[in-house]
Amino acid sequence: MSNEVDSVGELLDKVVEIEKNRTKKHHPDAPRAEVVRKGVKMIVPETMGLLDAAKVLVNQAIYEDKEVSVREIFDYPIPDGALAFRHALEERYGVIAFEDYEKQGMFGPVKVKAQSMTVRIGPNQTTQVPWGQVEVPALGGFLVSDSAVRGGRPPFIFSVTGTIKRRYEGEFQALCHDIRLRLAEHSIYRGKAIRVAFTDEDHDSVVVIEPSFLDLSGVKPDELIFESGLGDAIDANLYTPIQHSADCRKAGIPLKRGILLAGPYGTGKTLAAYVAALRAEQNGWTFVYVEKASDLPLAIRFAMNYEPAVIFCEDIDRTTSGIRDAEQDRLLNLLDGLESKSHEMVVVFTTNDLSAISPALLRPGRLDAVINVRPPDAKAAERLLRLYGRHLIPASESLKRAGAALEGQIPAIIREAVERSKLTAISRRPGSTLTLTEEDILGAADSMRMHWELLTPPQRDDRSDIEKAASIIVGVNGAAH
Repeated sequence: MSNEVDSVGELLDKVVEIEKNRTKKHHPDAPRAEVVRKGVKMIVPETMGLLDAAKVLVNQAIYEDKEVSVREIFDYPIPDGALAFRHALEERYGVIAFEDYEKQGMFGPVKVKAQSMTVRIGPNQTTQVPWGQVEVPALGGFLVSDSAVRGGRPPFIFSVTGTIKRRYEGEFQALCHDIRLRLAEHSIYRGKAIRVAFTDEDHDSVVVIEPSFLDLSGVKPDELIFESGLGDAIDANLYTPIQHSADCRKAGIPLKRGILLAGPYGTGKTLAAYVAALRAEQNGWTFVYVEKASDLPLAIRFAMNYEPAVIFCEDIDRTTSGIRDAEQDRLLNLLDGLESKSHEMVVVFTTNDLSAISPALLRPGRLDAVINVRPPDAKAAERLLRLYGRHLIPASESLKRAGAALEGQIPAIIREAVERSKLTAISRRPGSTLTLTEEDILGAADSMRMHWELLTPPQRDDRSDIEKAASIIVGVNGAAH
């Protein structure tokens, strides 16, 4: 019986070889019938003889045994895609080993060595991702972790290329589905606070986007002190959508919002954003710190992969001031919702000069809230004094006069007043336990008056040249009389 089986096997091998040679010479794309793999029975059409059926199967076997090139592009940064690729391979096929390979270069084949790539996965945390070619027996060939570009120009995004047997194309698509699923559910960046640059100092596109993670361990929400109405506005417009997303969705409140924090330098706008980053991580939102305002359109598209997301961009007036151009139009279209209408995305801008913001940006629908972040009033200054003085200021010590003296000063000035008051206290009461009184703080604040006057920006003079000249003439004539 075994000899008979061997003979049948040898005969089938010969038939396959003959058919291969025949199709190569005469019929490179020989006609085939559809072959469906289902159940355990082999079903042959009633009108087809067994020899014809065998011929169809042979042609199908030859067709499926051919090698084909495959390529799949993932619109994600290379580090994110490479790690997802590694995990997907390990989950489907077990241990994997990347190896050297050749690819076609400009002047012929180029040898590419397998290498490891360091990927940041958190603040001060990295992992190694193999980068190169991996043999995948389950696909009858190999795959390569690779890069691609969108629209023919950087930045590069992740892709998978390779050569496999045609019959495994479905398996390759299943692997790609696993990669996409992992990127959607277990991305390195989803739900994290990251900083991203899309262009360099010369405004050229960054070749490879490598987000870095923000270290939020030093962010203290209790140091974010504003006058009561201002604090309520920031809480309602910025923090509530992040912390109570489910309630907002239930109430039909869109989570696509634009917020402008306007006010002088040092009033707490950036700290408010870092508190938003902390609350974003705590509530499953991604926080994207955009290094340059000109990168904002790219950052919005980037964040769409990781929503719900907060995008924070300082000094937006650098992009939106001046004559309206194509770059401004691109940004305004994104904010209008033409491309991001259904996305859950809170875009936060800051500016130190509200008058420099283009009126087109301030239009309702592009910005949902414009919040004037003012320096602390007397009560907020008093609270900041107690915060910075902590246990050194007795709870019974009144700080009303000190709060009034420091009203309108930025938190950094108030903090420095507390630090200087410690020196004042030591000089007044050497050798005693250090405590701070209101008089110590008032003395320190008085010594800083010249300092903070230097920090106060000059008043902007918007008068015309004729008005300025007229005031000078009036002043001269007045002095003459």
